[in-house]
Amino acid sequence: MHDQIDKFKEFILEHPIDDVFVRVPELYLSPIEACSFFGSVNIFNFLISNLNYHITQKVTQYSFIGGNTDIINECLKVNQIDRESILNIIVSHNDELLDYIFDRDINIPKDFDFIYPIISQNMKVVVHMFEKDKNSIIPWCAGIPQTIDIIKNENIDLNKVCLSKWSLLHYASYFNNLEICNTLLTRLKDQNFINAKNKDGTTALHISAISDSKEIAELLISKGADINVRDNEGKTALHYAVINNSKETAKFLLINGADITSATYGGKTALQCAMDANNTEIVKLFIPFYNDIIKKQPIIGKVLILYVLKHNMHEEISTLVSDGVNFKTIDIYGFPALHFAALHNYRDIVEQLILHGCDINSKYAGNQTPLHSAAQCNSKDVIQLLLSYGCDTEVKDRLGRTPLIMAAFYNNTEAAELLISHGVDITAKDCNNNTALYYATMEKNQYLIKILHSKLSGLNEKNKSGIIPINNAINLNNRQHNTEHKANKQKSSGYCSSICRIF
Repeated sequence: MHDQIDKFKEFILEHPIDDVFVRVPELYLSPIEACSFFGSVNIFNFLISNLNYHITQKVTQYSFIGGNTDIINECLKVNQIDRESILNIIVSHNDELLDYIFDRDINIPKDFDFIYPIISQNMKVVVHMFEKDKNSIIPWCAGIPQTIDIIKNENIDLNKVCLSKWSLLHYASYFNNLEICNTLLTRLKDQNFINAKNKDGTTALHISAISDSKEIAELLISKGADINVRDNEGKTALHYAVINNSKETAKFLLINGADITSATYGGKTALQCAMDANNTEIVKLFIPFYNDIIKKQPIIGKVLILYVLKHNMHEEISTLVSDGVNFKTIDIYGFPALHFAALHNYRDIVEQLILHGCDINSKYAGNQTPLHSAAQCNSKDVIQLLLSYGCDTEVKDRLGRTPLIMAAFYNNTEAAELLISHGVDITAKDCNNNTALYYATMEKNQYLIKILHSKLSGLNEKNKSGIIPINNAINLNNRQHNTEHKANKQKSSGYCSSICRIF
């Protein structure tokens, strides 16, 4: 970097130079590339003269960043100025080399990426190209605010697009050049221009959503831009605003009638994209539109409720309650919200639902309570919460199973242990006269058998099949009963295994 040739010579006497690389952001440079990049001419000449280094095209490209005339001249003896070289000249604002290029009519490729002159705001390039051919700066010049006078006053082709079919309006929207957008829409009032799509099917409105250019989005809509137009993937401007966290533009689009039910060709609405990205700030924008969502897309509306509850979005919950949302009657995928949350061990959701009036002992098909659901899926945190709120621990489902029997039936040791420590009735029997101990033995759960054995007093009482549970615990190879239990368990566990994969 500092071209300290003497120190460099000392260094290479003790270190193999082939192992040396210079790291700059996003690049690993060989010694000669680094000399070219930093303009270290003395070390550059030493490497070529004494260590047989060759001037590659990369070395030539980097020389225009370093800007050392001697290095550039050496490189141009071997290589030509190519696309990357031109980019580096533009970005480094090397005006002398720009003059050199244009004075010698070095052709700039037609598919040249003019994002670089825009980002570097290099007006020298604009001036040179404009002098050679007015239309050569169209459409990318709209990304540079200083070109407004050219667009206003010159006789240029405003409809020209680049190879990727970006128009002047696309570029102006992306770089948030409001004045240029306004000028274009004043001069060209054709609706085909305002809704024109690039190669990806995106319009200027899509682009404004990507860059969160709310003022430009407002201008485009006021001039007749289609708010719900889709790109090649089915994404609308609202999708782009959500995906790019363009909060102000997303809010504007929602207020002005963007279709909240419009889905991509992959089936995702903008709201789903926000929830998938766990973007709570964007999700909040959809709350005032909940009633529309639930009418048109009930499942997504219900998932929105779960999202709000899961993230403890208190203000949004209050808004929903004020809008008439009844948390007691909400069902998710056919399950009451409280049971659904219990199945998934969503402790905070369960507590929010309880605080908003849901009955902790409510029952649904099968006569199961939330505690049954929690025991079935080993939702330990929810079990603790329900117990702390005083739920009924002895209630039976339609098969006569208490939550403890349910936990043993599904071999959920931790859930069973929690219930036992809370003092539930361990002698309770289901419709087949089986206790929790019976199912623990069927699962060969020695730990649970031991806990139940230590607490159970009526060990010698037979069930309907004439089996004494404790004897069965000793004989764990009773294949007939084990097979029977597995068949019953598989039949009864259908919904838990499937529902736990949904959310």
